[in-house]
Amino acid sequence: MAHRTTFTQDQPARTAKAVKKASTAAPAKAAENQERERVFDAFRRWGYLEANLDPLGMLQPLKHPDLEGLTGEAAEEARRIYCGTVGADFMHLPEPDRHRWIIERLEAPAEEVDQHKILERLIRADLFEQVLQARYLGSKRFSLEGVTALIPLLASILDAAAEHGAESSIMAMSHRGRLNVMVHAACKSPHEVVGGFEDVDPRSVLGAGDVKYHVGATGAYTTSSGKEIGIHLVSNPSHLEAVDPVAVGRSRAKQTRYGLRGAYVDRSRETLNKVVPIVMHGDAAFAGQGIWAETLNFADLRAYTVGGTVHIIVNNLIGFTTPPRQEHSARFAADIA
Repeated sequence: MAHRTTFTQDQPARTAKAVKKASTAAPAKAAENQERERVFDAFRRWGYLEANLDPLGMLQPLKHPDLEGLTGEAAEEARRIYCGTVGADFMHLPEPDRHRWIIERLEAPAEEVDQHKILERLIRADLFEQVLQARYLGSKRFSLEGVTALIPLLASILDAAAEHGAESSIMAMSHRGRLNVMVHAACKSPHEVVGGFEDVDPRSVLGAGDVKYHVGATGAYTTSSGKEIGIHLVSNPSHLEAVDPVAVGRSRAKQTRYGLRGAYVDRSRETLNKVVPIVMHGDAAFAGQGIWAETLNFADLRAYTVGGTVHIIVNNLIGFTTPPRQEHSARFAADIA
């Protein structure tokens, strides 16, 4: 009897109670999923306002009425994702596929990161600034102190870019942290960078001044997986954002030379991925100089597009001498983008 076949007529008939329970379970589950999606949608839109973004406590989380009163397991999960130490403001984007792309990455389980490597890069960046401060006390510097997280961020971007076929990266930035980026991203030797503080050129009468914060750098960056990416940090004038269209234009020219069938305008993903433009802004310059807006306007124009540029606002909460509340009307430096 262990292998006895049970025919239809031998099976016990389902009771009315069981049938009713099965018929109500599906709508109940659908209602639960709908409620969860409603809660998550509210946090996707406004959660960044309640995120704890400032470790100094100067920028306090801002309560939003659409998030008040949201409780339960779904709300707790959404709050953990969207109201932690990272904020994501993306629901204004008109493209649904971009929404999904960001949502999938934010709400997926966090990938493991090499914390030791991140700590090492933070320490190296911080020690670099400390050495300059101790050795050249009183010299004019545009330090990366307070935003040394830029160095492991650049490392992460370059690692990911290399995995998607990048061969070179064109970088642009103003003064803030420029020397640090030269050493740790463009891989320029420290003694060359430090030499800018010495003013040893006998032909110089006035000294080098802040010229060292304007010159470019070219080098090769080795990623965590051992791949090599050519780095070019574009020279920059005192008009801090003037370099933005220059960097993007040079990226476009490189992409043209990388064309799969010779030097022509090739808009294939393989060619676009070979060159990664990265533009770093200061919070004050981003608020005060409009050329970056003109550059962004070219982003999706066929004659000018480079397939996307990574923009980073290096915000140490003081625009040279100006606090944020006197610098821009919006809550965040990036809001005007």
